[in-house]
Amino acid sequence: MDGSSQSNRCGERCNAQKPVEFAGRPDLYSSGLMTENFQDIGCATYSARWKLHRKLSHSAIRTFATGKNLESIVHEVTERIGKRIDEQHGKPIDPKQVVCLGIYNILGALCFELKYDFDDPKLTWFIRQTRELNEALGLGLLADFIPILRFIPTQGVTKIKKIKDEFQGFIYAELKRHRESFDSDNIRDIFDSLLLAQKEAIDEGSDLVDSLTDTHLTETINDLFGAGTDTTITTLHWTLAIMAEYPDIQKKAAMEIDEVVGHERPSTLGDRGRLPYTEATMMEVLRFSSIAPLGVPHATTCDVMLGSVTIRLT
Repeated sequence: MDGSSQSNRCGERCNAQKPVEFAGRPDLYSSGLMTENFQDIGCATYSARWKLHRKLSHSAIRTFATGKNLESIVHEVTERIGKRIDEQHGKPIDPKQVVCLGIYNILGALCFELKYDFDDPKLTWFIRQTRELNEALGLGLLADFIPILRFIPTQGVTKIKKIKDEFQGFIYAELKRHRESFDSDNIRDIFDSLLLAQKEAIDEGSDLVDSLTDTHLTETINDLFGAGTDTTITTLHWTLAIMAEYPDIQKKAAMEIDEVVGHERPSTLGDRGRLPYTEATMMEVLRFSSIAPLGVPHATTCDVMLGSVTIRLT
């Protein structure tokens, strides 16, 4: 579609809701570095390929990150978290590290069918690398705004490239492992579900093959793993901080859980409707906390009206 026809189509919806018009992404140098030139979901702009991978991701999440499958993984990990806390015998403990260990295990199981011991060096490497990457990206890159700096190996750019290359080494090793053991009748995790979509497109000779390359698959799984770990860990950190600040709220939620769930079994998603105070507390934590204050940067996909202001595509 050429620019004029796209602009006309967008203009027809200028007074309605505009999900497509504001679904673009800016061409940030740092985003391109992290996504093999925007081959992912989070930083890629709106397109047919973007819609395809978003659909595949939602389908995989509904299959593996809900219901009994998620519950069994969470119960196993939380049991290990409890044992790790008990080992401290009442001594002070940094909950941040314990939360990280648990969440990385849960996302590792969902995405790659991997289970790590809490003392596994690879797990601590994951956590350390993610922390360093967030710090490097959080500081921002001047190259995002001064294009000529993209050709200068500054400290920030060098660090981001190094961490990205190391992450990609792990992801491509998992791609190789999954492909060698792939069984279309036994889809084990989210990575397998993406490989199944790729295989079906190839077998059918579909036009979607070009949107399901190994690069696209690895970047999509990168998004799901990275976004799932960071946001969940931050939410739980806020939860612990708020519960410590408001012990009366903590006590009421604990009492409700004890009354409804008891101590003989772990809680399940099926208990949700019977825990109104606990659920309201969780919602208040989400309202109270700041998980991603700026979110992912957006850009328009065409000339569009916002109220009485015209935002032009440049």
